Amino acid sequence: MFDALEADIRERFVDCQRMLLYLKGLPNADLHPAPFEIRSLRGLWLVNLYGVTEKSVNMIADEIVNCITSDAVASSSLKPSLHSIFHFPKIQALKSCGDRTVIGKSLELLRASHSVESVTLSGSPLPDKLQNVDAETIFLLCDLLSLNGYQIEAGRRGRLNNLKERRNAIAHGRETPHSVGERFNFQGLQDLFTITNEEVFRFMTQCKIYCEEKAYLS
Repeated sequence: MFDALEADIRERFVDCQRMLLYLKGLPNADLHPAPFEIRSLRGLWLVNLYGVTEKSVNMIADEIVNCITSDAVASSSLKPSLHSIFHFPKIQALKSCGDRTVIGKSLELLRASHSVESVTLSGSPLPDKLQNVDAETIFLLCDLLSLNGYQIEAGRRGRLNNLKERRNAIAHGRETPHSVGERFNFQGLQDLFTITNEEVFRFMTQCKIYCEEKAYLS
């Protein structure tokens, strides 16, 4: 089930790597300090790497949801944490109800959670939660899925978090691509690419095992 997804994600990372190699081969790219244009392109490349990472994590999350729904799993058979995904609209409804309706809305949620009907997905919280992807986001996704055993070494965790922050700084205008790119030489960019690529595929492998072993069942 994950084969096509793996090929898609791999192609995205390969394209990103090709772009980095292209930038390294540009005239004057190895000068120190690098020309303004080279530093700006480094910053923009970081935005590209972040985009590949965010899209990959979102596709992995979608694949897991598709795996569960295609298995026609009864809500009552799911691990409790997954109810926060599959019954999110009913959870959200509790936020806006008053004293007169809170009991009724709570009963709706509890009945849906204990239902023997197959789960379907409507109004998932995942798209909003996966818009700013870093190590903490991946850990949150692991918690929602009850996916145990996935950890990220502290140094790598910081690098993933920094990638998101640098992308956001450029996207929201707090920094320019030039100011971000001047902090990274090409070896630093390559190291960040390697870490990101490895962690995304390691996470995907864990998710594949999770689905194959039907670890979503309580």
